[in-house]
Amino acid sequence: CSERVEVHSERRGVIYSPSWPLNYPAGVNCSWHIQGGQGEVITISFRNFDVAEAGRCFGDWLLLTPTKTGDSRLCGSMLPPPFISTRGRVWLYFHSHANSSGQSQGFRLSYIR
Repeated sequence: CSERVEVHSERRGVIYSPSWPLNYPAGVNCSWHIQGGQGEVITISFRNFDVAEAGRCFGDWLLLTPTKTGDSRLCGSMLPPPFISTRGRVWLYFHSHANSSGQSQGFRLSYIR
């Protein structure tokens, strides 16, 4: 992923971590924006999830939010429940720490609006 936000405006799609299905690298920051219509429901379903866990997700994490503020960091290897936004947009931010072990596969999710 690059420094630019990757915008997804399709009705459905798949988003995955860098290097998927191989383990993700250390020191990356990725941003995705799922853009729908005002008030449209967007449902995100996790298909795979393996993000290195370090204390309350302070190392590597995936953050999902209906706006650019707020904090719902995810990490670990348990598949998170579906994430539903009724605001017509979802921001996703993925961060791997510079000292990340490189031993985790990352994530793959699908969305539909």
